[in-house]
Amino acid sequence: MKTIIFKLLPLMVVLAMASCKKDDPTTTELLIDSDGWILVAMTVDPPIVDPISGTSITDFYAQMDACDKDDITIFQDNGTYITDEGATKCDPNDPQTETGTWALSADEKTITIDGESWTIESLTKSSMRVTFPFNEPYTGITYTMTATLEHP
Repeated sequence: MKTIIFKLLPLMVVLAMASCKKDDPTTTELLIDSDGWILVAMTVDPPIVDPISGTSITDFYAQMDACDKDDITIFQDNGTYITDEGATKCDPNDPQTETGTWALSADEKTITIDGESWTIESLTKSSMRVTFPFNEPYTGITYTMTATLEHP
């Protein structure tokens, strides 16, 4: 009997250690990280054609003003968010912070921010990638925007 116990002991230790493993954080826990999120990349598909130069643009982030690239969004566990303008504001008269609401779908694959739905493509402790449609009213074209956010 002791022989069987000693043979099973390593297996029992491994099982015990595996059962003590901390559960992965939920989508909500990852979203509400207190450091907030900052946009680090944004692409558009199909490409936007610049009406003046005729150039096709897929890297939307490169076209953005620096004052928009330092904005930090913090999702709070009460279903609200705060966006801070960061160190630089595009308009000095704009408020430093703005607030809004967010909600996560039951399957945790879609986040709705102020009524606009974003599909969560990937979400880790350090990075989030979302896609959302943008309807251009003048051309009628619907673009798919892909945004990558990271902690500042």
